[in-house]
Amino acid sequence: MNKIKVLFFMDGIGNAGGIQEMAIKWMENLDWSRYQIDILSYDTGKTDNYPERVKALGGNVYVIPTYMKNGQLFESIKATIDFFKNHKYDVLHAHSSSKAIFVMLFAKIYGIKTRILHSHCTQFIVTKRIPLLLANILKIPTNALTTDYFACSPEAGSFLFGEKALKQNRITIVHNGIDLEKFLPSRNTRDRIRRELQIDGKFVVGNVGRFRYQKNHVYLIDIFAALYKKDPDAVLICVGNGELEEKIKEQAKRLQIDDRIIFLGYRSDVSDIMQAFDLLIMPSLFEGLPVTGVEAQALGVPALFADTITKDAAILPQSSYLSLKQSPEEWADKALEYKAMPKEENPSKYIVQKGYDLKLETKKLEEYYFMSCEKKNA
Repeated sequence: MNKIKVLFFMDGIGNAGGIQEMAIKWMENLDWSRYQIDILSYDTGKTDNYPERVKALGGNVYVIPTYMKNGQLFESIKATIDFFKNHKYDVLHAHSSSKAIFVMLFAKIYGIKTRILHSHCTQFIVTKRIPLLLANILKIPTNALTTDYFACSPEAGSFLFGEKALKQNRITIVHNGIDLEKFLPSRNTRDRIRRELQIDGKFVVGNVGRFRYQKNHVYLIDIFAALYKKDPDAVLICVGNGELEEKIKEQAKRLQIDDRIIFLGYRSDVSDIMQAFDLLIMPSLFEGLPVTGVEAQALGVPALFADTITKDAAILPQSSYLSLKQSPEEWADKALEYKAMPKEENPSKYIVQKGYDLKLETKKLEEYYFMSCEKKNA
């Protein structure tokens, strides 16, 4: 049997991005005897070893100019046309939004019958008026060029494809699953990390995510400042990097709490680091479904989410939500409730019950690709 050739499209690649890391996890678990997975991405100028990670799994990475940079529109369109002229795929799986407009268009023109658009967010990241208006306008033709609607949560699906499509069950929900074998609570790991970071006996709250507007680190620091006033044993660990990192460090210094915050940057051992947390705090302005929230809870770490995040994110019974309209002091009070709270003894059962087992979700993808190709080629 010939392999089913699947092309993942993303509007940028690189380590530590939620969508990009999710793509790696799917690729690690897909049956490569039945499927070939390659990645097409716009060039965002970021350079790291992400392409090498994909190639090590057996996939190819192709990078083309982005039309979103001034003066590159025609160059980008030409590169997109050339790509689909010279590369044949059975399935296009675009992990994007209306930015995928030209990829969707030329995939259709050059004969890809299964064109999946996968929503991973609940609003556009752009905030400037003209780009935001354009993104909303382009949603209509992009969706029209799409044959199959996917989303990581009902909220993400409703945002990109509309409430009507959600109610009509036209959106397939594929959870951002995790490999349960890699996320098992370990007292030894917890103790080791706490010793290494010199935080034994501390109340450790943490956050994992890129330093960008969406993640709302400014408010996170305000919350921690309020928490530290109430509990001098509190420590904040921030894992990740990004364009706003220095600004956030300056904010912490200005509030005179920089000696209570550990900025770890990008880490490849995030699962070990999160073992040291007592609580994960995620005050994001918007999210599709935060994978790190699922991973932390799989380790038995409860999460305190902003109510802007999908209700599907709270997996453990102890996890909860607060409004971003509530004060940092109210967030701090809620966080303190977790200080003496016993850790969940068997968190994995909740992960499986809620549908976040990566192996099962990957199998769902495989079967969808297969059935879709069978149906469209009949």
